[in-house]
Amino acid sequence: MKKFLLCLPILAMIVFELVMGISLLNDPVDFTQKAIVIFGVFMIVLAVLGLVRWMKARGTSSFAALILAGVILDLLIGLFCVIRSDLVLALFPAFAVFYGIVMVVMGIYKISNYFSVRTVGFHRPFIVLLSGILTVILGVLVFLYPFSAIMALWQYIAIVLIVEACVDLFALIFGLIVL
Repeated sequence: MKKFLLCLPILAMIVFELVMGISLLNDPVDFTQKAIVIFGVFMIVLAVLGLVRWMKARGTSSFAALILAGVILDLLIGLFCVIRSDLVLALFPAFAVFYGIVMVVMGIYKISNYFSVRTVGFHRPFIVLLSGILTVILGVLVFLYPFSAIMALWQYIAIVLIVEACVDLFALIFGLIVL
């Protein structure tokens, strides 16, 4: 019984990973919208806690105005995420397009870095050039197909969570046998 109680937090984490992975794999859009709302509620709670901190520091600290600004920002972000989670979700493809542009720029930088270092006499591994080319290709794909890139990322995260839960469960079982 004592071993079971010691492993209870690990079991809770395994169940959490499985539930999150299966939920994300089942309906990623709904899951993400709920996660945005939960994030908004978390930000509102942070704003309330910050408000308490501001009330305590109001007369004694020179940072009271900064604390209040943080409270207002946390509250606005939280309310926006709770009230307009659909709008935040609709902005995800724009984030993916921006990320695709950043990937293309980084890939071009890697490729140019490979050739510029070779002219000086240093020999970089060929893998740096290959990495740059792959980064450009993936960046162009993310830029051209942002929604597909987001869906693929959601599926990848879901599969990783499920695999992680299975690995944790096997590690827990193995740990119990050894104990």
